[in-house]
Amino acid sequence: SAGANSNPRSRRRRISNPASPAIQGAIRLPSGGIRTDVDIATERVELQTAQDCFRKALQIDPNHVKSLYTLAKWNDEVSSLNPAAKAALKVFFGGMPSASIEEAIRLYQEVRKLSPTFILNNYDLAVALKKTGKSDQAISILNAQMKHPIKSTEDQFYKNLSKQLLASLQ
Repeated sequence: SAGANSNPRSRRRRISNPASPAIQGAIRLPSGGIRTDVDIATERVELQTAQDCFRKALQIDPNHVKSLYTLAKWNDEVSSLNPAAKAALKVFFGGMPSASIEEAIRLYQEVRKLSPTFILNNYDLAVALKKTGKSDQAISILNAQMKHPIKSTEDQFYKNLSKQLLASLQ
């Protein structure tokens, strides 16, 4: 049993989804973040495979919240890879998978429209907006977030992080 202060991201890796195999594949890889324990060749293959799975899952169900969120997170994390990792991907593999913080924000916003009380999505959207200098929008999202009910320990964890982020922006 995990301790009360354990990071809920590791627990999400074990959550199974009864949806189609394509959607399961789309959720599988990045639910705990981009792996840093593998070599660059493996990372490139996994990133491209994950992106392909997300897109296939969304062809099946364009409003599948978990797939949209995971693709948003994927774009956010891939676009934030350190310069050395980006350079290695470009040199050794002919390029980077297509990803941008702007696409991440667009997808996070789409998720927010479909599921306005998805606390983790709202937190990640606010962080992405902060990264792009849109602090006013981040503050607005975080203020709305404070009114959402807490449904799980994961919600509590990210609502606390949202409070901290909000305080840092004001």
